Amino acid sequence: MTGQSSVQIGASLLHVVAGVLCVYAAFFLESAKNVLSAGAQKGIGDFAQHKVVRFGMFALAVETLVLSPFIEQRRWPFSYPADPKVIEQNDALKNELDRLRSALTAEKEFADEWRVTHALRSHPTCNYELHIGPKAASVTDFWDELFRSGGWTGERPRQFPADDSMPIGVFMRAGNENSAGAKCATFAQSLFSQYYSNPPTKVIFNQQSPYLSACGERCVLVEINY
Repeated sequence: MTGQSSVQIGASLLHVVAGVLCVYAAFFLESAKNVLSAGAQKGIGDFAQHKVVRFGMFALAVETLVLSPFIEQRRWPFSYPADPKVIEQNDALKNELDRLRSALTAEKEFADEWRVTHALRSHPTCNYELHIGPKAASVTDFWDELFRSGGWTGERPRQFPADDSMPIGVFMRAGNENSAGAKCATFAQSLFSQYYSNPPTKVIFNQQSPYLSACGERCVLVEINY
């Protein structure tokens, strides 16, 4: 009812006028006691205590409460979602927010992958062999494609059985600390720390393995296990 501005203005003016009259009546009655007769004062008192006047004042108080923003605009505490429609709307908004967050997360994953592969291509390429632990078997294709898209040349990924004692994390093992492979590993580690920090990536130098021994200076042994 109070959505129209004309009704709101009229109700506000009514409240203001009523308030002014009440204040004026209070001051007038105090000063009128010195002028008015006892009968006139009794008449005014009877009028103020009449049930119709009391009902009118009560109705005005109820109207003021009903038209207040806390009730009319459903502000707190009346905004508590006890209404099934309000609960349904909140659930719908939450589902839409979750959907948008999921879409944003997917877009961010694509963007991060592009940034990493683009940065890897700007660096001298290396050879790599990918060792995948039992807990990271589901992400083998992701990591292999990430290195290949970055321009690295890789051997076929090797998956280790569940009884293997491979530590948790991403370990980039290189030979000599001053080799080209060590520089590639250090550069890739800085990228992964920025975009793929879980699990953390660590570079380990002066490593020996059949692959590193046979491959040469531009080789990195990458171990991934979650």
